[in-house]
Amino acid sequence: MTIMANQAEQLARIGCNIEIPANTVYLANQVENIIRIASSHGAHVTVHAGRYLPSQLEHFARIGRDKVTIVL
Repeated sequence: MTIMANQAEQLARIGCNIEIPANTVYLANQVENIIRIASSHGAHVTVHAGRYLPSQLEHFARIGRDKVTIVL
């Protein structure tokens, strides 16, 4: 079952920790939104690096800071 980005955002609003695997189809801006929402609610986001450019991963880290883990 695939969770759409807006559903992941809703889970983030609740404060749920989220892991975004390499096989998801989320665009970088969708991941940014999830990270912004989750970190503002004290949740943690783990992003698997497979689909994203190094500059995008760096941007994710700058947005989420200590609330983001990037799996290389």
